[in-house]
Amino acid sequence: MNQLVPPLYWLFLTVWVLLGVGSAWFFLGSRDARLKRVIFPWFITLVGALFCGFVLLLTEAWVVLVVAPATALIGFLNIRLTKFCDHCGRTLHNPSLFTPMRFCPSCGAPLDQADDARAA
Repeated sequence: MNQLVPPLYWLFLTVWVLLGVGSAWFFLGSRDARLKRVIFPWFITLVGALFCGFVLLLTEAWVVLVVAPATALIGFLNIRLTKFCDHCGRTLHNPSLFTPMRFCPSCGAPLDQADDARAA
């Protein structure tokens, strides 16, 4: 009998859903901005590598030559445009690539500008 969807696709889907739920729970639920600042770049790097690994397993090898640079760019932009408020602990996503956030839109506290210097 011919399977319509190989088991590897279900594994990919399951891992991706678990990563989505777990990361949302932690990054949106935790109020520890310092811990989130430490974990976030590692998490983004791990998720990007995992995605490229699944692409390699699920498609032909040449596809990774296109997917890997795109994944690296998306990861870099995620790290650069995501901030964490020290005052309220919120995870903040800057919609502007060129204008850094100076204040938390939730509580109004000034954001740590050292984050901008490290990201540049």
